[in-house]
Amino acid sequence: WGHGSLSAAVALALDAEVKRLVLFHHDPAHDDEMIDQMAENARKLVAASGKTLQVEAAREGTEMTLASR
Repeated sequence: WGHGSLSAAVALALDAEVKRLVLFHHDPAHDDEMIDQMAENARKLVAASGKTLQVEAAREGTEMTLASR
């Protein structure tokens, strides 16, 4: 697919010291349970790092507003 791995996405977010990571562009063959498990695996990677990072999976219809600093 040419996308980065889950562990690479978490590592980059941790290195960049972001506050929130939203996983998106899921494999269409993955059901909700699989997506939830991937998000949980990402949270476990964060916990193992000892750092703080909020992780969630994008959901259809979700809107986010980004504020400038």
